Amino acid sequence: MPLSFSLPLKSNLINLTTMYEYKCFTRQGSWRFYADSDTDALRLALFYCWRDGEEFIKVQSDFGGQPYTLRLCKIDKTNSITTL
Repeated sequence: MPLSFSLPLKSNLINLTTMYEYKCFTRQGSWRFYADSDTDALRLALFYCWRDGEEFIKVQSDFGGQPYTLRLCKIDKTNSITTL
């Protein structure tokens, strides 16, 4: 009689996350990409700009029907804000 056994399959092995659409603007043009969060979107946009030698301007998203922009800013000692 042949031996047979089966392993229980777990259906929760794949963790699906919601990806949001963003658009990165550079001096050379713009491109769309997907990320998990605003922080991840900025990280990815800066990485791809660095990798491809493009100059980063901003990242835009239209999550929840309200368009908004993510930018990098510098705050000096006098609390003056400069957009990079």
